[in-house]
Amino acid sequence: MQKIIILCLVVVLLLAGCTAQLSPAPDDQTPSAPDEQAPSEITSAQRFGYTEADLVSVILTDIRKEISVNMSANSVLKAGLMDVKYDSNDKRLDAGEAVYELKINGKSLYIYPENIASYDGSDAYACLGFNTLAYLDGVFAGELTQPSGFADDATIRVQNARGLVAQVQDTTDFLAELGRTKIIQVASATDYAVPSTEYIIAIGEDYIKICGDYLKIGEDLYAVVDAEFSFLNEYTFSSSSDGFLPWI
Repeated sequence: MQKIIILCLVVVLLLAGCTAQLSPAPDDQTPSAPDEQAPSEITSAQRFGYTEADLVSVILTDIRKEISVNMSANSVLKAGLMDVKYDSNDKRLDAGEAVYELKINGKSLYIYPENIASYDGSDAYACLGFNTLAYLDGVFAGELTQPSGFADDATIRVQNARGLVAQVQDTTDFLAELGRTKIIQVASATDYAVPSTEYIIAIGEDYIKICGDYLKIGEDLYAVVDAEFSFLNEYTFSSSSDGFLPWI
């Protein structure tokens, strides 16, 4: 009897071993549940809606100084504006008050602190690329001024684009008209491709060149804020016999 019991135990152990061999081993390669990950942020760099053709006309308004000047001749600014992009995921609802307005072919690009911008009524976004705010903060080299400091008895002559010359007799009236002109010096004259010279005014030893919406006084370039030069058309221009003011 004891032998039968022992034999049964051996059979049970053998069967258990076979069953263990037939059972599949755990798959060490079975993937575990993935860790939860925050969705990746996708920065979508986009351009505002203006084109290079629109930049033929760029009028800058410094909102704090309450002055507007024509920046259409500023090639550095226009190239920079074509490099401006914005992050569509970085909308700024708290941009604050705009400090500059760039009127681009009639539509407004507003520049806010921290180089935030909005264009043509869009939401405000943080900008990438060209730092428009920093450039505009340094675009002027002084404050609003007028051509002044000339002696009332100085000899004044004017040369027009045709090379004809007018001698000014009433210097006091001329200087009063010229003094109504409001201008502001730009920081870097080389940033501008100014129009051709329309008039050269010689006041004693000083020279003023009128180039569209810009004045060249000596080596300095000024943007015209407010001016009316139509009074120059009232003078009689004729050829100069002394080679006055060779045209540049």
